[in-house]
Amino acid sequence: MFRKEAFRRWATSRLSPNSVTSYISSLNHVDRVYGGLDAKLKELGPSGFKKWYKTENFSSDRKTLTNTRAHLRKYREFHIETQQSGEPESDFHDEIGVEATTEPQLFPPGKEPRIFQLEQDLQAAVRAQLDKLEPGLVEDDGGREISVATGRIDIVARDKDGKPVAIELKAGPCPTGALEQVLGYAADLEDERGEEVRAYLIAGSFSDRTRAAARRMTGLELRTYEFSLRFNALTD
Repeated sequence: MFRKEAFRRWATSRLSPNSVTSYISSLNHVDRVYGGLDAKLKELGPSGFKKWYKTENFSSDRKTLTNTRAHLRKYREFHIETQQSGEPESDFHDEIGVEATTEPQLFPPGKEPRIFQLEQDLQAAVRAQLDKLEPGLVEDDGGREISVATGRIDIVARDKDGKPVAIELKAGPCPTGALEQVLGYAADLEDERGEEVRAYLIAGSFSDRTRAAARRMTGLELRTYEFSLRFNALTD
C-alpha cells in the first residue's frame, strides 16, 4: 500500500478537497494494479519513475491517461519532498527547467515600488503588457485562465515562434510550492498539447532557495515586477 495518509496530509495544503480525493482514488488504483507505487519508486528512483509514468499506457481514454500521469507526477513530488535528506525542490532539474533571472522589470519603475495586493490586478496588468515580458508574446487562452489536471494556469501565451508559454503569477513574495506548481502546470499543458511548453513564474520577490533551485533548470524563467502610480489632473 502506498503512503496514503501521509500523501493526503501533504496534498491537503496544495490541492482542493475534491482534488485530493480524486488523486487518492487514482493512486489507489495504480498502486493495486501495478504492484505498489513505493516499490516502483524504490526500484526505479524518481527519474526512472517519471520515465515510467510518462510512457506507460494506463488507459485508452486520453483524459484518463492525462489525469493518471498528473496524479503520479504529484506522488513523485510528494516522495521527493518527504525523503529525509531531500530538499522540497531539489530534484526538479529533470523536469522542465528554469533559467533564473530578475530582468527586465515588467512595469516602469517608480520611486517607491510596491506590491500588488490582488493577483487579479497583477494578471490584468501582465496581460496588457505581455510584449514587455517578452517581445512577440501574445495571449493564447482567450483572455481567461485555462484548467489542466493540477489546477488553473493564470495565463497561457505563445511566443514569437508559436510555442506555448505558461505564466504563473504571485502577488507579493513568491510562496513555498510555487515553483513546483508552475512546473506541474507546464507539464500538464505539454501532455495535453503534445509540444514543448516554456514557463514564467512572476512574483514580487524570490527567496535565495528558490533562485538556487531555478539555476538547476531550463525552460522556466523567474521575473520580479514593480509598478508606479501616475496622477492625472482633473479638468472641467
